[in-house]
Amino acid sequence: MTLRLTARLLLLFTTLTMAASGQAGDLSAEQIMQQSNTLYRGDDSISTIAFTFSDGHRGGDRKMAFTMLWKQYKKGSDFKEKVLFFQEIPAAFKGAAYLGWLANSASQQKNQEWIYMLETRTIRKLNRNAGHHHHHGGGDGNSEDDNKDAFSKSLLHRPNLTIRSASLDQHTLLRKETNNGQSFYVIESTPKNDTKEYPYAKVIHWISVDNLLNTRADYYNPENELQLRVTRQWKKIKDAWVWTKVTGESIAHPGHKTVIELSDIRINSGLTDRDFSKRMLRNGASRYKH
Repeated sequence: MTLRLTARLLLLFTTLTMAASGQAGDLSAEQIMQQSNTLYRGDDSISTIAFTFSDGHRGGDRKMAFTMLWKQYKKGSDFKEKVLFFQEIPAAFKGAAYLGWLANSASQQKNQEWIYMLETRTIRKLNRNAGHHHHHGGGDGNSEDDNKDAFSKSLLHRPNLTIRSASLDQHTLLRKETNNGQSFYVIESTPKNDTKEYPYAKVIHWISVDNLLNTRADYYNPENELQLRVTRQWKKIKDAWVWTKVTGESIAHPGHKTVIELSDIRINSGLTDRDFSKRMLRNGASRYKH
């Protein structure tokens, strides 16, 4: 099911939602990166996540939006987190939904996943190996293949959206830099080992001196050419810094851009297991909106 692929891509964004604030003090480049990567995501959150995919041509933008629910579980639980996505845009897909119970690696549980299928108005459980070859619709602009195709235009992928452990890279503090009155540590990170899963030769990060937020990252390919620039905007909500906008821009293809925006963010709303039950897939997102 292409809805499953869409949901798997959406799950990457939950890892970027929040980051703990802190002070760097007199730290090494590796310690700065470790603290910058330290996550605080609250206990649960409700938000709207919107995507715009641009190819540089007028009228070429594709837009998608979802209501997203997320709940984190304590260490030692069978599941580390549960997520629920309701699609809002495009209108043809409004009401499609995905529910995921993501297993803790230390438990004996496996990931549990379900989708609500608009065509048949039924709930289907997914397994790990099935589903990505099936499709619905005939290419009329309203099929799930078109939904998937929008995500295929994204410049932001797993290496850009998941938090990479600082221990996997060698970090060098290149300089301190001031832009628009704000000071940054400029840190170069190079992989200690080459892997197919991580296609970059190095990444240069701009880390705010004041709060250790990662505001910009430049990604270089194995030929040492700047390939992708990712910038992030942040907002403090309660005790967490939450990104409100992430932009990925192609350097080789000017005008190619992916923008992700998070809005209507509510942290620690008291979501319970009931909010992540299978029957909620049918109920839609209306009860979670302001």
